Amino acid sequence: AWSKGFKDKYGIEAEMIAGTGNEVSQKILTERKAGLYLADVYAGGTTTSLTSLKPAGALASMDRILLLPELNNSETWMRNKVEWADKDHTVFVFSMYARNPLAINTTLVQKGEISSLYDLLDPKWKGRISMNDPTIQGGGFSLFQVYVRHIGIEYWHKLAKQEILISRDRRQIMDWLAKGKVAVTVAPNNESFNQFKEAGAPLEFLTPKEGTYLSTGNGSVSLMNNAPHPNAARLFINWMLTREGQTNFTKSMGVPSARVDVPTSHLPPEMLWKADENI
Repeated sequence: AWSKGFKDKYGIEAEMIAGTGNEVSQKILTERKAGLYLADVYAGGTTTSLTSLKPAGALASMDRILLLPELNNSETWMRNKVEWADKDHTVFVFSMYARNPLAINTTLVQKGEISSLYDLLDPKWKGRISMNDPTIQGGGFSLFQVYVRHIGIEYWHKLAKQEILISRDRRQIMDWLAKGKVAVTVAPNNESFNQFKEAGAPLEFLTPKEGTYLSTGNGSVSLMNNAPHPNAARLFINWMLTREGQTNFTKSMGVPSARVDVPTSHLPPEMLWKADENI
């Protein structure tokens, strides 16, 4: 959606390379070790930026990159705040939403059958739960961190005995759920969920009574230092953060933008977070 929109707007080809945060960061850092500076912009999760790319010295300050006045106006963004993930202003946050901790196959899980994380410890779910790998950067890692602090590590020791199917392939996890190989998925990927849901799969998100948390998902952007196309990179970043660019993002990814003027009618209400709500 971004590469097409950018080309339509400016006639500039943007080569997009997609993957998990772990895959993309390793590719970038391996290239750099070989003296190849091929990437201009990184758009993805803040974990990858802050724990991998930034410590390796791969990111540039964006203080002088946001040229459009609207982007530096706090009223443009949720929480009335221009959201940076770090004090050095190398990671700009443009999406923020209430995470969906669980997804279920509605033909296998009856309404009300799972209302708490502890319901997943019932023996009947043994071997019928999948999870996004929590040992690498991504949704599984973030969810694991949050709930370890919230309900403790012992819960995860017990859940591990349920013979969880763990994968790093986000689409494969959702395929298992859609086809009924598993009944519940922990830390589902929104994009894959939406694709299967639109294709008619009997899927629903579920938030347990333990609550949820705010996530940036894939909603942050950084400028790589020594970018091979610095002017095009600046133009791209400014455009992708406009209402047009953010509308492309939210409609293709199925998650909200942090811009307050971007439509949300196509999104599930439970995903939308308001400043006066506690999560």
